[in-house]
Amino acid sequence: MVRIDNYNIRLGIAPEESSVAVEASVKINLENDDVECLTFSLHKEFLVDYVKADGALSFDFSSDLKSSNPFMLDARTLKIHLPKNLSRKKTLLLKLKYSGPVKDLTWKWKVNRVTWEWTELGLYSAWFPVNTKYGEFTYSVLVDVPSSHRVVGLGEIEKTGKGWFLVQKEKVNDIVIIISPKLKTSVLKKTDPSVILHYVELNEVLKDYLRKEGKWLLEKYRNWFGITSKKGITVVILPKFRIEYGGYTRKGFVVLCPEENLDEDFFRYIAHEIAHLWWLNAPTDSWEDWLNESFAEYSALMALREKWGNKTFQKFIRRKSKKIQELPSIVGLRRDDENAYQVLYNKGPILLNKLESRIGKKEFLKILDESSARKVKLTRGFLDILGCISSAENKEWFKKLLET
Repeated sequence: MVRIDNYNIRLGIAPEESSVAVEASVKINLENDDVECLTFSLHKEFLVDYVKADGALSFDFSSDLKSSNPFMLDARTLKIHLPKNLSRKKTLLLKLKYSGPVKDLTWKWKVNRVTWEWTELGLYSAWFPVNTKYGEFTYSVLVDVPSSHRVVGLGEIEKTGKGWFLVQKEKVNDIVIIISPKLKTSVLKKTDPSVILHYVELNEVLKDYLRKEGKWLLEKYRNWFGITSKKGITVVILPKFRIEYGGYTRKGFVVLCPEENLDEDFFRYIAHEIAHLWWLNAPTDSWEDWLNESFAEYSALMALREKWGNKTFQKFIRRKSKKIQELPSIVGLRRDDENAYQVLYNKGPILLNKLESRIGKKEFLKILDESSARKVKLTRGFLDILGCISSAENKEWFKKLLET
């Protein structure tokens, strides 16, 4: 078993060249002493100068070792060989140095990029050596950028004489960094939890909307699902040239697209992303991702029902119901299946609606509250909670729904 404990990274950004340079120390726990190699996804354009651990290590980083992760199609596999004579301590400190461009992305969701006006890095581009099977981690990143640029990211950020210092003390599964010479900051909510907004351009109407609806959603979800572990939340509003590829959420970090039509569709969208502050514990590269996406989507629909009424809620339920005919089952779904979006965002929420209708809203919310408190990562854990709070009969009934 291999577990990443911490990354300590020095990141140099050259936005005019769309390139990065990285020196990384990765603290790894080897729970078994028979591990022969480590594997990571790393961006295909990078050149690796060295990999060390008590001396140089041999590695493979050739074009035929492609990434198996459906969210990192522009990565290839870095395979690091651990010699038998390597000191077999429980903790291994791996050191890497590499650099190269982050551009010409082939993955259809071009979320990550390095440009002068907007740099956005995260696991989608595999800018840091990542293996989602190695678990969550903490990190510190010293970011060196042109003096004209500001930096925000997933964690606590501080500008120092050496650059921008980003620290994440809570275990997460991504290292997100956003850089722009035009970033502005506004406080949406001061306490419990605080909400800080970063943006390039944002009209006052939308800012007021986000302040009002964001506060309402946070309070509603907290009543339903309990208090999140984050005391502060960072929200980034994307510039218009980037919105085509959508937003996302990490622990305490929400990236949203702006919208001029502040209708029920936009409310559902921001409600979905904010709901991910509670629903983001399951693996994202397998069918278990339904515990993230379907739960966030149905949470958004429940919020829509509270805010816009049952008629609007039923309209969305009917809309989704029409899209799920002849779709594969949730259990065993390949995350890169062509039907994955429809299954996770439409079929999953409809099944949760069936469950709520069967057991009642009060009992259903108890199950969601307990699932959130336990940070459920796997479906069997959710089913156990369902069986305990509701009944063994309902547990088996819903299990069959997921398999159908």
